[in-house]
Amino acid sequence: MASIQKRTTAAGVIRYQVSIRLKGLPPQSATFDRLTDAKRWAAKIESELREGRFFKTKAQHKHTVKDAIERYLREVMPHKSESTIRDQTQQLAWWQKEIGLVILSELAPAQIADCKTKLANTPMQARGPKSKAAPSYRSASTINAYLRVFSHLCNTAAGEWEWIRNNPVEAVKKPKINNARTRFLDETEKTRLLLECRKFPDLYLAVVLALTTAARKNEIWSLQWHQIDLNRRSITLYLTKNKDIRSLSLVGEALELLKVKHAQVPRPNDFLFQGNVVGKSFDFRKQWEHCVEAAGLHNFRYHDLRHTAASYLAMSGATLPELAEILGHKTMQMVKRYAHFSQDHKQSVVERMANTFLVV
Repeated sequence: MASIQKRTTAAGVIRYQVSIRLKGLPPQSATFDRLTDAKRWAAKIESELREGRFFKTKAQHKHTVKDAIERYLREVMPHKSESTIRDQTQQLAWWQKEIGLVILSELAPAQIADCKTKLANTPMQARGPKSKAAPSYRSASTINAYLRVFSHLCNTAAGEWEWIRNNPVEAVKKPKINNARTRFLDETEKTRLLLECRKFPDLYLAVVLALTTAARKNEIWSLQWHQIDLNRRSITLYLTKNKDIRSLSLVGEALELLKVKHAQVPRPNDFLFQGNVVGKSFDFRKQWEHCVEAAGLHNFRYHDLRHTAASYLAMSGATLPELAEILGHKTMQMVKRYAHFSQDHKQSVVERMANTFLVV
């Protein structure tokens, strides 16, 4: 029969430990954050044990998390985009450092929950030994990205490799993402940032493109010349987050800077920002972090350039449907955060009208 014991850790966290013992069968146990998850798992495993459907082979017992990560990197990762490979390889390296020696079939949701807590509470290492920037922490969306890639690994290990029977990540509650963040540059901040970025011409172009098109970081950093049509003044994005093809308009300084760069006669499949390794685009992270710190910007990410562009568009009179189309959002929910900027613009228009026509 299954028994569930409520335990409190030294940190004051409540956990529920499940133990299942049936005559003639090896005991099974697992630990959960929530009582409902513990009861669900107990009922499922006890039913499978009684029906003879639960098994853990010797092969399953020998595979560690490290083994699974190495196989995932060999067999699954090469089929992903370059930017995804870069980010997820780093994320899986973190998982390997934390729990790489754990037997995969014995990995419990509670261990993953502990890792989730550590991700949230550990400051990210500042780049450069002399950095004076305040410590920053991973956002909920970043923590979810770590959980997402590890969950996909576990699903693959369960479905294709048959190394485990169930995905333990599914029992871990994901952090709630606050999509209300609308950090954007004011005029003074924008001037300081652009002045610093001018020291790195390619980074300056990448920032101007972000502020002009409201495209995402990976969409800009991985651009290839065949996507850019200077005659039509447009950029075509084929690999977008929403899997849709999207077109960006090229205007102003962004267009002029691209014309100058195009004078170097690049090949169609060359990256706009060629990396130091053949076939790789340039990684601006070190240059970007240097410029943000030098400009004295607090709590500002490259992705916030997209928020800045969207805010400027709203203040220029763009409607929410227009914003959704430019940003590549399929629903209106994500662009509602910019509604107050649009409202401020409408109010100023009404005020000008009233002052012109309704003054007695």
